[in-house]
Amino acid sequence: MYEKVHYTEASFTQLEDAISHAEEVAEHAKAQEEVIEAMTQLQAEIDGLERIPAPDPEQIDITELEKLINHAKTYEEAHYTEASFAHLQKAISHAEEVVENAETQAEVTEAITQLQKALAGLENPGS
Repeated sequence: MYEKVHYTEASFTQLEDAISHAEEVAEHAKAQEEVIEAMTQLQAEIDGLERIPAPDPEQIDITELEKLINHAKTYEEAHYTEASFAHLQKAISHAEEVVENAETQAEVTEAITQLQKALAGLENPGS
C-alpha cells in the first residue's frame, strides 16, 4: 500500500520502525494499553509520511529537443550508411521517449546531445 519510492527516506524509515514495533507488540503484548500505544504510534507515522514531490512538467523545456527531432527526421536513409542511419533512428526514438517521459531537464539535455552526436556521425556510403 505504501511504496518507499513515493516518500522521503526518513519518513518511510520511521514508518518501517513503527510497523516492526507494532508487529512485536502484537505478538508479545501483556496489556491492551501496549496495543493501543503501538497502534497510535503506527497511525502517527502513516500520517507523517512525507511524499517526494513529483517533478513539475512545466519546468522541463523540451522545445529544443522537439525541434531537433523534427530536423533529424528530414534526413533520408539513401544518403547514408546503413549503420550510421540506424544509429540516428535509435537516437530519434530515444529522444521521442524523453519528450514523452522526461522527469528532469538533464534527461532532455542528454537526449539532445545524443541526437546531435548521431547526426554528426552520419556517414555517406562512399566515404
